[in-house]
Amino acid sequence: MLRLRTTLALVALVALAVCCCRRPQGGSGGGSPQGRIQLPGIDVSSLDAREHAQWSALVNELLAPCPDVAVSVAQCVQEQRPCPPCVPAARFLLRQVEAARPKPDIVDVFAGRFDPGRVKTVVVGTSASKGPVDAAVTIVKFADFECPGCAAAAALLDKLYETRSGKVRMVFKHYPIEYHRQAKLAAQAGRAAQVQGKFWPMHRIMFEHRTQLNESDLLAYADQIGLDVARFEADLHAPATVDFVAREKQQGENLGLRYTPFIFINGRECELSKLANPLRDLEEWVDVELSLAAQGYVDPPPSDPPVPASSAPPAPSPPATLSAAPSTAGAPTATPPAAPSAASGSAPPAPAAP
Repeated sequence: MLRLRTTLALVALVALAVCCCRRPQGGSGGGSPQGRIQLPGIDVSSLDAREHAQWSALVNELLAPCPDVAVSVAQCVQEQRPCPPCVPAARFLLRQVEAARPKPDIVDVFAGRFDPGRVKTVVVGTSASKGPVDAAVTIVKFADFECPGCAAAAALLDKLYETRSGKVRMVFKHYPIEYHRQAKLAAQAGRAAQVQGKFWPMHRIMFEHRTQLNESDLLAYADQIGLDVARFEADLHAPATVDFVAREKQQGENLGLRYTPFIFINGRECELSKLANPLRDLEEWVDVELSLAAQGYVDPPPSDPPVPASSAPPAPSPPATLSAAPSTAGAPTATPPAAPSAASGSAPPAPAAP
């Protein structure tokens, strides 16, 4: 099974390189500096002269990740300033240069990964989740069950979750895209399975069969994973289920969703297609967050306050996850989807809440 999931994760890398599902809507590397620098704890032996020069320019130009350390990444590392993310930031830039990413892309992905001002409030609410509520790393994914990129990401995230069990909390939020005809019904099926404590098995089977998501298919999947099918069918079209999916979709739009999968790691947007190596970089991102947490470092709190929990109606049946409110921020963009993708693995169901 582990070999199968590893294979799926590798297939997912290929799929993520070419596709993600875009929400419908109404450069090249920089120049060379004067010199090339060496920083303690950073191995630059893999870089050729041009790459070393480009990396040197980047670490000299970009600011350290800590708002109270107003120096460049290079100076932060060289002087061992009290900013634990500085060394990971320098290494991150090195790998982006190794991957021959254009400078504008490197600067953009660096800001998303390390700029304190990019952290957003992403409230979990009663969304499906697994892993400790107090985990050092919380990954929130907005996804569509027909989206090939979402299926690819599911395989990567399942592998990540399994190899860091007990350290990561995984949260799923629904964002069915309009041009995917069965996506909204599939999202409702996910919620209906969630209220019986079996969201994650349904998540797995729907991504494995993302082209077979009509109502008869969903009822068969419900039976296959051991749900009370009559209850599932009633909840599938219940007004509370429809409203739940609509509110999660609105939360994604408030956060500026432009594509699926739309992923946040500890409040930072992670666009997998912009990573040099999605699987490796995703694992390293999470490992850096775990390491920083162990050192007692946390990002400054976001400046965007969460939207108050006002009109959250009750679930169609007793809820099967954790608690809180909807969220804020953002703006849209988009283009139609691309190639097909890999299927995902899964994990145990979310525990039922009292």
